[in-house]
Amino acid sequence: MDPWNEGYEALELRDHVASHINQVDDPIRFVTKVQKIRRQRQKVQALQIQARDKGSRVKRARNRLQEAFRSFLDAGGTIPPQGNSHDRATASLREMNATFQELEARDIDLDMVESTLVPAEWELKDSEQQLYEDILGPSASDGNDSEISVQAIKRIPETLHDGPNQNCNNLQSPKHELTGQERLSAPARKREGSQG
Repeated sequence: MDPWNEGYEALELRDHVASHINQVDDPIRFVTKVQKIRRQRQKVQALQIQARDKGSRVKRARNRLQEAFRSFLDAGGTIPPQGNSHDRATASLREMNATFQELEARDIDLDMVESTLVPAEWELKDSEQQLYEDILGPSASDGNDSEISVQAIKRIPETLHDGPNQNCNNLQSPKHELTGQERLSAPARKREGSQG
């Protein structure tokens, strides 16, 4: 056999294997990024819920303080007009009253923003969920990354039939390279190890 032809065929074969590896790697990278976005969204939603919960607690504490302040005023009478008293205690009471009134107005503004934010968050979540299901299949709705990986693996081989030489489709990647299954399951194994 002509050594030049052998060398050329070896280069062609190497390029073809590399091309197939890239065809497998691209969907794997895409699925990994989608899963990462999904986990980030879940983390953000959890933090938003915590923030709203803590904000509600602050609001309740502030309401109790306002009630205590009103009870104090009811017990001691109204705050003297500005011209009638200039002592520091009266000035502080007036400042407290003005501050509480401002807080009430700010609370109303915050409630309006949150009433718009919450539906917007759910719309975003629904859109993301629909995208995941369109790309990864209905199993994306159960929040199970391993199921998403299985669906992705089932779809990946469809991209491996576009090469010029159909006889090379059954070629295995080099032994030191991870398979698609190993690449996809590695993050799940890592999480299981960290939880154990």
